[in-house]
Amino acid sequence: MGETTRTFIAVEIDDRTAARAAAIIERLRASGADVNWVSPRNLHLTLKFLGDVRNELLPAVIEAVREAARHVPPFSLEIRGVGAFPQLDRPRTIWLGAGQGSGEVQRLAEAVEQSLRPLGFAPEARGYTVHLTIGRVRRPSAALRSLSELMRRQSDQTAGAVAVEQVVVMASTLTPRGPIYEALARVSLNH
Repeated sequence: MGETTRTFIAVEIDDRTAARAAAIIERLRASGADVNWVSPRNLHLTLKFLGDVRNELLPAVIEAVREAARHVPPFSLEIRGVGAFPQLDRPRTIWLGAGQGSGEVQRLAEAVEQSLRPLGFAPEARGYTVHLTIGRVRRPSAALRSLSELMRRQSDQTAGAVAVEQVVVMASTLTPRGPIYEALARVSLNH
């Protein structure tokens, strides 16, 4: 690692839920749209993206996340529904949404956000939307219409429920083959 580390705070997705999400991705891939699909091993729910963090600040970031996690009990999160930002008819980012447990994720994300504020991390301007990114459109094409239709048909799909018992402070290294994630710290909820 250099002087900074590209860092984010996340909830990891278990293997069973990742496999179900991968099946949804495969159905969407059939559209032929030019999308960079997320590898199942990299699926996660981002609570807060920090960007490049000075390495000497990482212990304070971990401690701030630990403080935020102390106030949130473990919970179950249902991963369900397919959507897109900015909208289904003009997708740029394709995601799986959340059902039961989404309020708890919102509270956890808010606690993380508040705990990191004193360290100089600005709050998200757009607010937080609970989602699990599964793909990013590389280039708009005629196949996006087919992708939008497939997303509509998958809108009620459930990928499973995740037992959220910890959050992870994650390092991200960008490579030509995609990002490589490394857990810097795992922090138990209500610990």
